[in-house]
Amino acid sequence: MQTTIEELERNNVDQRKKIEEHAWIKIDELKDRNKEELTSIIKEGMKNKSDLQKETGTFKTSTAERETLIKEIKEKSQQSRGYDLKIIEMKNNIEAQKAELESRRDTIADKDARIVELKKKTQELEKFKFVLDYKIKELKRDILPRENNIASLHEQVNKM
Repeated sequence: MQTTIEELERNNVDQRKKIEEHAWIKIDELKDRNKEELTSIIKEGMKNKSDLQKETGTFKTSTAERETLIKEIKEKSQQSRGYDLKIIEMKNNIEAQKAELESRRDTIADKDARIVELKKKTQELEKFKFVLDYKIKELKRDILPRENNIASLHEQVNKM
């Protein structure tokens, strides 16, 4: 029995050694596979970290550009509001000037009508003047012989 036990113990030890060797081989294989996977994961992680840093830089740049554009938009909006106010002011000014222009046109039309009236009146007065000048000439013609007659009569009176 002793021999059987010893033999069983040897078999047990041999089987345990085989199982342990096989286990160690599997462990080594798993270690190697895990090391390769870990290396590839680390490389991928480093690549991802690099990409993240690049994207972070791009994001910061984009954010800064966005802020700059927002400021420009606000400035342009304020300028636009100012221009809108100027446009409204100029439109009001144009309306006021149109009203003033219309008023002046009415005044000019009234003055033109008055000028036409005065020209007609002047024409009538010139006709009247012509008639009076003609009558004055006729009367002077009539007066001249009478003055001559009066002068001759004065002479006769003086001679007498």
